[in-house]
Amino acid sequence: FIFVLVKSTVTSCFSQGVTSFWHFGLNGGVQFENFTPHSISTNTQQFYNSCSSISTPTSDLLYYAEPDSVNNSIDEMLSGSEQLNGYPGYQSVLFIPKPADESVHYLIHQKKVPDNKLYYSIIRRTVDNPLGHINENEKNILLANGVADQITAVHHENGSDIWLEPLTSGITYV
Repeated sequence: FIFVLVKSTVTSCFSQGVTSFWHFGLNGGVQFENFTPHSISTNTQQFYNSCSSISTPTSDLLYYAEPDSVNNSIDEMLSGSEQLNGYPGYQSVLFIPKPADESVHYLIHQKKVPDNKLYYSIIRRTVDNPLGHINENEKNILLANGVADQITAVHHENGSDIWLEPLTSGITYV
């Protein structure tokens, strides 16, 4: 009985955290507050697929993206995110927070046509750019060739590392 009481108390203290906002194409989305989903329609995405979003650990929206652009928490295009190498696929854009540094996020984006390449760009929040910024020399960095438009990431069992798992054209993982 004590374990159940402690477990339910601890579980109810957590929110969705970094995944509290789910932005979808065509201006739709869901925000989770206290385990309850609420419809939102503030995003400016116009794609039917390939979108991603990320929030702070305290559930405040940071960014949402299509494969070729990123918007910040106030629905403006993120400085430096113009001309990202991206193409709408099924799962061709993804945010990964940098472990142990809440001010840096990696945007993983895939360009399917003509050659199935996977890229990353680095988003930094600083005192001068509190809503985030992508530096020109940290944009469209080639990560892998021959990648299909299905990418995902998972936390390592050590609790700090994050593994990126893109599907390669030969149906194997890199």
